[in-house]
Amino acid sequence: MPLSFFLAMVVSAFAVAVTAYLLTCLSGTGEDPPGAEGTRLRALRETVPTFRVFEPTICALARFYSRRPSARLARLTSQIEVLGVPHWRADELAATKQVEAALLGLVAGAAAGALFGLTAGLALGSFIAVVFPYVLLNTIKKKAEEHVRQVRARLPYAMDLMALMLEAGAGTLHECLDRAGKEHTGQPLGDEFQRVLFGVEKGVKATEMLRALDRRMNDTDVKDLVLTVNTAEERGIALKDALRGLSDRMRQRRVQRMEKSAEEAKVKITAPMMVTMFGCLLIVVAPIVLTALSKATH
Repeated sequence: MPLSFFLAMVVSAFAVAVTAYLLTCLSGTGEDPPGAEGTRLRALRETVPTFRVFEPTICALARFYSRRPSARLARLTSQIEVLGVPHWRADELAATKQVEAALLGLVAGAAAGALFGLTAGLALGSFIAVVFPYVLLNTIKKKAEEHVRQVRARLPYAMDLMALMLEAGAGTLHECLDRAGKEHTGQPLGDEFQRVLFGVEKGVKATEMLRALDRRMNDTDVKDLVLTVNTAEERGIALKDALRGLSDRMRQRRVQRMEKSAEEAKVKITAPMMVTMFGCLLIVVAPIVLTALSKATH
């Protein structure tokens, strides 16, 4: 591959990127809107380089996405809320990932074009620009699912702690949530309890914050916890007994989920096991067959 061709591809990619940047600057959005929206946009510019450079393009794409609501955008909104990602809206995050994928596709396409030809460069660049946004957004989905899984895994222990505090006469639901949150500092469950307590300190009722936790997690165990606590608070029922029973039910469901996963693993491992067995069979049989064929030809 001539060096001049490689340099030409690199210069072309750089020129396209500069052109896109200039068009972005020319289509600037003007002054920031007042209030919280302007503060949010300024925070995004400070923390996200892609948004800072390509903000007008991202905002235009975000408006396009928001005018065409989809299930994927709704799921992304839920995942952002679960993870507590600051400042982002789902349409803006999807648009930012699309722009980042286009830039990555441009660089990869230029490199592939310089090494393997123009057709390969166009194919690779287009593939990355189309597929990579889904890969980037899928990482957010995986993080949100892991967040919910970790919250669910630690809930029984938090319930035991809260029930023990109530049995010892430690005080109110607020104090129990605060202690459980501190015991799980740095973990997803601790973060969720701190979000609940922060809302309570801002003047929101604890029952409302727990319902928000239920909507955010969308998990059976969390739903049972919220229903139990809210019912006890609204009807004046002794909470400690309800928490003990709820903790036992959560552990039973956890065992059931583990048994289900073990059974599913048996099914999923069947195909790889068959391939491995076939390969081992070939290793054993192939020398015998080759020897027989060699004797037959002679």
